[in-house]
Amino acid sequence: MVCIDATSIPTDPVPTSHSSYRIFIIEGIITVAVAIASWWLIVPFREESTFLEPEEKELMLSRVKADSGHDANEAPITPKLVLHHLKDWKVWAAVAMNMGVTENANSIANFQPTILKGIGYTSSSAQVHTIPVYITGAVFSVTLAFVSRYFNHHYGF
Repeated sequence: MVCIDATSIPTDPVPTSHSSYRIFIIEGIITVAVAIASWWLIVPFREESTFLEPEEKELMLSRVKADSGHDANEAPITPKLVLHHLKDWKVWAAVAMNMGVTENANSIANFQPTILKGIGYTSSSAQVHTIPVYITGAVFSVTLAFVSRYFNHHYGF
């Protein structure tokens, strides 16, 4: 992965619109270069892979089919099939759960430093006081991942 630090790019001593353009141009050039290189680096679809021997490809395809229960080439996606799946209440329950989780996480990430600063903490102290929330979240995420794996039931967790 290509990463560039904006502070390491020489810019004009007085911030102007031209100095910030330089950062975006450099990052854009890197992005375009990686995209062009990716054309030759990204592996094709598994059915069209050329780097596997025929028996390896057959074994891989049979394992994928046994794991997923279907092949992408067997049933094309049609509007009727999409509507069928959109009528499933479990899909909408998963959407609601996902929205509930992401909205809570986003509100904590975006507003907790501001709330802590409003309570009276300094900016750096407010940032430091957000760390326990993220550590607690990480511990719960890893714990629930192990529990869901132990019970072999992932949807409820």
